[in-house]
Amino acid sequence: MVEREIIRLTTDLISIPSVSNNRTECCHVIDFVHQVFEETNYQLERIEQNGVHSLIVSKKGGRDFDLVFFGHLDVVPGKKELFIPKVVEDTIFGRGASDMKGSCAAMIRLFCDNESESFLENTALVLTTDEEVGGDNGIGHLTREAKLLAKTVFNPDGGGILSPALLQKGIYHFRLDAQGSSAHGSRPWKGVSAVLRLQEDIERIYQLFPLASEGDEEKVSLNLGKIQGGTSANSVPESAYALLDLRFTADYSLKDIRDKVSGALTYSSLTELTTGDPVSVSQEDSSLCLLSQILKERGHDVQYTKNNTGSDARWFTEQGSSILLMLPESTNGHIDDEAVSVKGLVELYEIMAELAKRHFVL
Repeated sequence: MVEREIIRLTTDLISIPSVSNNRTECCHVIDFVHQVFEETNYQLERIEQNGVHSLIVSKKGGRDFDLVFFGHLDVVPGKKELFIPKVVEDTIFGRGASDMKGSCAAMIRLFCDNESESFLENTALVLTTDEEVGGDNGIGHLTREAKLLAKTVFNPDGGGILSPALLQKGIYHFRLDAQGSSAHGSRPWKGVSAVLRLQEDIERIYQLFPLASEGDEEKVSLNLGKIQGGTSANSVPESAYALLDLRFTADYSLKDIRDKVSGALTYSSLTELTTGDPVSVSQEDSSLCLLSQILKERGHDVQYTKNNTGSDARWFTEQGSSILLMLPESTNGHIDDEAVSVKGLVELYEIMAELAKRHFVL
């Protein structure tokens, strides 16, 4: 019964092309979940911020919970056929199968199947639709302006497969703009190249940190994703810009990163695009210990992991929540063959149910 319903929910969710920038379809996917719970006794709070729709499902209402199961229903763009889900033996294929509509389906079923259970009294399901574009108007708005509070957050959008994460790096996406003065390419000394000015600032940023590499990933990583300036080879460019992605460990705060990057600039102006603190949890954290114990009892050798990527769980760091990140058996997201294991989703469902029951008596 659980397996069949999780398959049905996952394929229904994949069929809704809720790409982050398609606000209509993102609204539709929240409509769909709202309808699933409409005839239950749960209290439903629908929140819209700048066209981004989110949903809070709980028994008691309000916005202050001991435990929050949290996920996002928006996805990255994909070919049209990726929104036609396929089930092949134990595997569901489609855009969002692993990131993270399968996990959201398991969380939805958990609440549907335990409506009368007391262990969900102070627990909520929270679903948003803008994680892939930063989360500012979804969970960012909920945690900051709407004052959503959680002592513990379970977010199956990080860590490894049945391997809880101890760290997700912080995120600092930013744009640099530099100005120069134009001149003919045959007389570059008559002008000032904005591209060269921009290049000087970027090189100074690269010198700020010891940088991560394969086999030594627990350091800052920095990617120059785009640089553009000028119009032709025979013209000195008067303007240029670059887009950069910096990921940082818990050794730094977001303020540290801001100060270091801005302090390295001589010519460029800086515009922040997406930012977020690192997620860090101690191995002695009581909620993490509980999750680890559940995994061990189910026969798993618990291996903790550390992620270079980020997730919307970072929005809970400011309130000091215990953040649990762990994936079901699945492929990576954002690929054409994106897939999730049905047995993996059922196991995730069972682990979450046990976590909710035991967390209730902590």
